[in-house]
Amino acid sequence: MFLEKGSESKYEIKYSKKLYLIDLAARILKKMGLPPNLEQSNDFKIRRFKKKFEYFSFANTSYIDLPNHEAIQHCDIINLHFVANFIDVPSFFKNIKKPIVWTLHDMNPFQGGFHYKLDEKAYAFQLNGLDDEQYDFKRRAFKPLSKNLLTIVTPSFWMYQKSKDSQLLRKFSHFHISNGIDTEIFKPLNKKECAKSLEMSTNKPIVLFVAESLRNKRKGFNLVLDLVKDPNLLLKYHFVAVGEVQNSRATKDITFLGRISDEVQMSKVYNAADFFILPSIEDNLPNTMIESLCCGTPVVGFEVGGIKETITNGENGFLSKEITVDGLKKALLNCDEIGMAKYGQKIAENARLKFQLTLQTDKYIALYNSLVRQLS
Repeated sequence: MFLEKGSESKYEIKYSKKLYLIDLAARILKKMGLPPNLEQSNDFKIRRFKKKFEYFSFANTSYIDLPNHEAIQHCDIINLHFVANFIDVPSFFKNIKKPIVWTLHDMNPFQGGFHYKLDEKAYAFQLNGLDDEQYDFKRRAFKPLSKNLLTIVTPSFWMYQKSKDSQLLRKFSHFHISNGIDTEIFKPLNKKECAKSLEMSTNKPIVLFVAESLRNKRKGFNLVLDLVKDPNLLLKYHFVAVGEVQNSRATKDITFLGRISDEVQMSKVYNAADFFILPSIEDNLPNTMIESLCCGTPVVGFEVGGIKETITNGENGFLSKEITVDGLKKALLNCDEIGMAKYGQKIAENARLKFQLTLQTDKYIALYNSLVRQLS
């Protein structure tokens, strides 16, 4: 079940409120500047801060009837993923009496309203207790919850430890299950042909950056912009970026491909690149990193989160301990100097064994079966 995004799969259910006319009236009131419902009222509270931090979500929403949905009523196990601003935490955990698995894609489930610690540290004080309020909603919801009713799954060991150490989720069972990707799509292809089809042919090694939005400070595109100010690097490499970009941040020193949602096309982009630069300053287990490795493209970045668990210097990329532009530059040059781009086939083989979908699927099935057995 999903609220906003999904595919056309017959197995997916889009959740929608039944009272269409009420929702229509709410949208009209919103355009008039009058917050008509809880979600839009919440939105008004943080609108002036949105450009400063990545995301802030509320634990209390108007989706209080979600536990009565037919799909939830008839299922045996509920697996939550990214449910920010969807489930109403107080009513959901109070009314659900069946096992819940929560896969953590960020830190929000065990924090207040922020989704990563760096945003919380930088901006919580500006929200006049709003972050503390969201944390308290969760604390009161989780405190009476039986240990057997909630199980936590994390894609990275980094997130596993953060959650396990948290006040909100430490009492619940934790499992580590890495993300899996379609290795029939993300696989080594002919590099020259991919570069030619994307009009990326060049006599320089291609350095690729990918993010859904290039405005996301946590993903480190600002560091890439600083990196390309070095004329020596521009002489040596051709920089390419995929993602939504503001005109004010565009530069002639980077080739911008815009947003690419097609996975087959993205596989070609990874294959055309010689190095994938991932300067995240805080991250879980980025799918972009996994996709790049499965295509045989080495990764350059920082020793943070799930990235440092996956990248080994000299084997499938190079990471800098120093989270600076200079550290990123040295990591890129080191990766190039030791010839990592030549070992694409080996990089891909190792990654495709580790991150194939069947491994992820088998581990989830085993977890689901164990929870079902506990009920019988």
